Amino acid sequence: VAVAIKVTTPRLSVLYPWKVIGLKGRPFTGYKFTTMTADADERLDELRTKNEMFGPVFKVKDDPRVTPLGRLLRKYSLNELPQLWSVLKGDMSLVGPRPAFRHELERYELWQKRKLCVKPGITCLWQVSGRNRISKFDDWVQLDLQYIDQWSLWLDVRILARTARAVIAASSSSISARRMSTASRIWSASAVSITSEEVSPRWMKRLSGPILAATDSKKAVTSWRVRLNASCHRPISNWA
Repeated sequence: VAVAIKVTTPRLSVLYPWKVIGLKGRPFTGYKFTTMTADADERLDELRTKNEMFGPVFKVKDDPRVTPLGRLLRKYSLNELPQLWSVLKGDMSLVGPRPAFRHELERYELWQKRKLCVKPGITCLWQVSGRNRISKFDDWVQLDLQYIDQWSLWLDVRILARTARAVIAASSSSISARRMSTASRIWSASAVSITSEEVSPRWMKRLSGPILAATDSKKAVTSWRVRLNASCHRPISNWA
């Protein structure tokens, strides 16, 4: 993969440093194989009007910043392979919610930050539940919280198996809804809708373990801190 990147795009570095926020708000730098042009970050603002995701994250189909080789790597998820180093370092796990960029975390609602109570993962329930069909960040986070609340080793095994199947098929979006994991089916039937206005002060007092507040990278972390309950596997409806 590294040789292919250098041959097709000699001016690009092989690895892209991924500066994100992980467990309990701890920042870390992960790595992916480079799949975008050198000016990808600078071109983000001009593409925001084409964002297909409602919420703080950016997602657009056929992103013009992706290189031809990058499209191939993404199709087979090969660009994710360097993240195994983050797993070995303990910053990530194989399965878990996707980590957040700092500028995304600034726009998270309070209830959405609960996804940071576990280590982020390379793959997650959202990815194997038809990620290209999900256009609302709230729905994405609900899947993450459902994974947390319904966690089991067997669920991790099923998610990893479905991820491998999607990579082999080179189409994670084609996974049938009727073959979604048990946790996903439970979420679709009985997910709890909760907003920041519904979070009571009593809930705040029962939390433990710091999470970084939404802050700009140039500002000190002084606005406020959220504490997450050490037992994250409780249904979100019991947290109020």
